[in-house]
Amino acid sequence: MNKEEKLKLVIDKAIDNGWMNATGCRFIASDGRLPDMWVIEADKDYGFCSTQRLLFDHDFAKAFWGEEDTAIGFITNGGYTMPNKWVKNWQHHLQQAVLEEDPLEYYFKHL
Repeated sequence: MNKEEKLKLVIDKAIDNGWMNATGCRFIASDGRLPDMWVIEADKDYGFCSTQRLLFDHDFAKAFWGEEDTAIGFITNGGYTMPNKWVKNWQHHLQQAVLEEDPLEYYFKHL
């Protein structure tokens, strides 16, 4: 599966979960002249949107990952392991995606 197909699936999941950016942009196809840039369809015109900008957008991440709490820190006490640090699911995954060489792959493997 190529990068364009993966991006479309990632965007589709975010849209299915209620994401729509402020300009009403939706993915259509890649533009070979601009690597890592994607042509988008808006209500009134066309423009470019970088994948990095899209994947690191907080509203996009909230829609893709959800806003539930997730435990990221644990302690062991008396043989029991318990969570001791909680963050929003989207925040945790966004922090992990930033550390990845290819953030799109990180999103894609979590579809």
